[in-house]
This record gives sequence, structure tokens and C-alpha cells, in this order.
Amino acid sequence: MKQGLPPFRCPSDTGPVLNDQKLIGGQSLATSNYVGSNSSDFPHAHNGRPDNSCYAADGIFFRNSSVRIRDITDGTSNTIGVGERAWRVNNTDYFAGVIFGMQGNVPASCSPAVNWDYAGVLGATVRGINTNDTSYSRATYSSQHTGGAQFLLCDGSVRFLSENLEFNSGNVVDTTMERLAGKADGGVIGDF
Repeated sequence: MKQGLPPFRCPSDTGPVLNDQKLIGGQSLATSNYVGSNSSDFPHAHNGRPDNSCYAADGIFFRNSSVRIRDITDGTSNTIGVGERAWRVNNTDYFAGVIFGMQGNVPASCSPAVNWDYAGVLGATVRGINTNDTSYSRATYSSQHTGGAQFLLCDGSVRFLSENLEFNSGNVVDTTMERLAGKADGGVIGDF
């Protein structure tokens, strides 16, 4: 897991081969610039709300996920599968991601997973693309590309999404970026 793999790296990213900011068992892992789409808000371990009082993962990847095409009711062309995360953007450390993630003791509550190893392999739309807001930079999407980042949609296509794409950080899924992150929110997505 320490061997850097070129397919997991964006050629324009300047981060190190080993990610010493996201450790598994105290060990650095190979850096990855691509993370699985987890949520239209904070990254969460669970699909569904354990106690119905908080937000949950509504993307493709989450703890023990086994999402099928039929589960992506918003359409595979309108759902993010994987997004890009840079090592550093606008003097903000994002620390990219890692090529492998695991977690042994995730609380049963629905606390955000941003402080756990999930943030190393999962992305969310808690903040906009390439944001200068450092509060959740390690959990969101970013790149060294001017104006946005690369995303793999669930239909297999790759799209460059603008950092100016409609987005807000509220808990209601009501913007284009949030709807692209969710697999079954039922929202209408315009051109993007």
C-alpha cells in the first residue's frame, strides 16, 4: 500500500508519493488524487440515518457499500462516482487521499467521518470545489486545474466540473453540485 500508482495520481498534482497526513495503523500510504463520492454533505460511514436525526451518506461509496446501477435512480449520467482531490490548493492543505482505507471502530452514531480514515478515500460536497474554506478541505474536492476539478460519473464518462457550479453548504440537497453527489435524491439537474 506504500507503492505509488500512476493511475491514482493526477499529473498536475505536486503532492508527495506517500501521504503522511492520512495514516492507517500509524503507516503512511500511497497518495491518491481520486476519492469515491460519499455524500452531498459531510462524509458519513453509514447509508441511512441510524437515529433519523442527522445527515447520512447518499453517494455511491460508504461503509460496506454495494450500490448497483438500479440503486442510482437519478441516472448514472447525473451521479458522481469518483472526484479529484489535490494535495494543496490556494495555500490550503487538502492532503489529497490515499489508495486504501479502513476503519475498525466507527461509532454507531452518525457523526461525520471527516476525522476518520474514511476522509482519505471518500469525498463529499460539504464545501465547493477548490474552496478557500479550510474547515473541511480534507473532505471535499479540489485540483491544481484552473477553474474546477475532474470527476468520473457513474456512466463511465469523465467531466471537468467548474468550481462555480451551483452549490451551498446547507443540509438540504438543493443545488446542482449536491444533486450530482447523491444517487437517489430525485432532484432535477440542469446543464452542468
